[in-house]
Amino acid sequence: MDEAYYHATLKVVLEQIPVHSRSLSLSNEFFQNKINEYVSSNRMNEFVRFYTPQEAKTTKLERPDHMIRLQFDDFVVGQVFFKESTETFTRDSVVVGKTEVNGVKKDVYGTVTAKYTVFRKTVSSRGLLDMQIYDPAADRVVNQEKLPGEFVWTSEWASFKGDERALDKKQLALCNRREVPPPAPQDLFIEFCKPIYSQVTSSLSRFYRNY
Repeated sequence: MDEAYYHATLKVVLEQIPVHSRSLSLSNEFFQNKINEYVSSNRMNEFVRFYTPQEAKTTKLERPDHMIRLQFDDFVVGQVFFKESTETFTRDSVVVGKTEVNGVKKDVYGTVTAKYTVFRKTVSSRGLLDMQIYDPAADRVVNQEKLPGEFVWTSEWASFKGDERALDKKQLALCNRREVPPPAPQDLFIEFCKPIYSQVTSSLSRFYRNY
């Protein structure tokens, strides 16, 4: 029964190509491990077995039915955009002082103004994964997809000159913020890989569901 089950099972070698970056020290090990964890759980079909290249070598699998290659065609990590915008706000009927009329102190109302500047830093990271499923027996690619992923990190803060009473609570709260550094490049890489991971697992599940 074990031998019959083995021969009835579609054997798939999953090859993941490491990323290379000249300017940044990056690794797609986290992404590789997540994909390997998913396929090794055998969630999609009990008659499909996935092997890493090392497992195929260890088990002496000479003729896999399919070979899957996952490789990043392109990726950009930490592309920075900076935007600054300034606006003037005014508010009427604000107490600006006191006066005395016939011995009675009264409030003096006027208009207050504040020059409000918002700073926004955006760090964009994205990549494109090429997924090919190759049939060695037929010597052809039976399925190929380009899977994109993107992650955008933002930091926003503000400052003002003038009278703070011209601003609302939300604007004042933003003035109490300070610029914060973005996540490390490796963390940004992991984040944009998350939507790619979801696409890879969904695509493999659909493709191998009926084998």
